[in-house]
Amino acid sequence: MDDLYIFITSDIANTFAEQVISFGAAQKMPWSLFLSGGSLAPALYQHLGTLKSFLSMVGFVNIFLGDERVVNPGEGTSNMRGVRITLVDPLAEHGKALKTFPPLTDSEFHRLEPILTGEPSIDYKQCEALADSYSAVVSRAPKPWLIHLGIGPDGHTASLFAHSPALSSSNHQNLIRANFDPSGLNPFCRLTLTLEAISQASLTIITTAGRDKAKAVRGLLEGDPSFPISQIRSSKVVLIIDREAAVLISNQL
Repeated sequence: MDDLYIFITSDIANTFAEQVISFGAAQKMPWSLFLSGGSLAPALYQHLGTLKSFLSMVGFVNIFLGDERVVNPGEGTSNMRGVRITLVDPLAEHGKALKTFPPLTDSEFHRLEPILTGEPSIDYKQCEALADSYSAVVSRAPKPWLIHLGIGPDGHTASLFAHSPALSSSNHQNLIRANFDPSGLNPFCRLTLTLEAISQASLTIITTAGRDKAKAVRGLLEGDPSFPISQIRSSKVVLIIDREAAVLISNQL
């Protein structure tokens, strides 16, 4: 992968924040930050929101979600809820209002809920209009874009799963697609950035931690197409991982 920079660190949160702040400091106009879900993301966003250098640029930042579960936005499984708790609400307590553009509102979910069966392979089709709507919002997101992605143990990123519809249709005109995990390992219908959308980022930051991610990290560096993360392309990609996640790639660095 061209323009890939790798950081192996015991302090992923601080390295992530340094990259975001450096990017933001170079911008003189509004820009967009796409956030994600996953187990690691809350600690990263919570730390970012405590830094004065980030506080000073809040007025320029527009927050979008790179992927979201189609669930009640007030539930703990909602990525947007996690972003609000860890970043948006704490900043509001300090008088700093982030501009946020959630993929799914309460009213949208409640309109959709009665027709969902609970089977993602069926229900994702019912979410396509929602994906179309958010895609239109994302198409107007101020550039440059910084996109934050995680990596699942199976190598998925955002909600792009192996053999899933959104992964195999990267040339689709929409920047956001409805999707689901054909393996059944990851529940819920999803809204996700496409590979085409991610390719428009000026900077993509990928973070992950833990030995259970080591095979996916190796797949990324080897370009193994069975791991969706290996298909990510953008102007610049920064990979930030801990030593456990890096255990299978030490001979490649």
